[in-house]
Amino acid sequence: MHLDLAQLHAWANRELTARVAALRRLGLWGLPDGDLLLEVAFAWKGLPGTASLRLREVKVVHGFFGCQVVAVRGPLGVPLPASTVAGIFKRLLPGKVQYDAGDGVFLLDLREWLPEGLEVSVRRVRCGTQTVELELGPGSLRPHVAALGTGDGGGEA
Repeated sequence: MHLDLAQLHAWANRELTARVAALRRLGLWGLPDGDLLLEVAFAWKGLPGTASLRLREVKVVHGFFGCQVVAVRGPLGVPLPASTVAGIFKRLLPGKVQYDAGDGVFLLDLREWLPEGLEVSVRRVRCGTQTVELELGPGSLRPHVAALGTGDGGGEA
């Protein structure tokens, strides 16, 4: 599946910033070696901050976004331990973030934000200058029972 990068940026900056109070702006770019660069602007306790994260092996499985965090840079490009940024995300999104410092794997629970019944698997993400390519794995969409109606034919007599 190919997504327009400009549209993805517009959606993320409209929808995600509305759902996460501390989030100000997101940016995503592909790097020549296949890694992704995620830039995040946020406000924490009233103070603005920025971070850029170099990500590898980006996947979505069972409602969890996962990736390996290769490098993290804070304000002025200062290198930061990934565990520091994971700690900030844990405070911003309580109960949604897990980080394994041993292998640099970051997990974000997306289940609350995904439509009920959606099971999607993203095997690989490649980001170019204008598009994001998602290699999808098996998945399904099971409609929520209440969405199917009352079973009375759905119309009025």
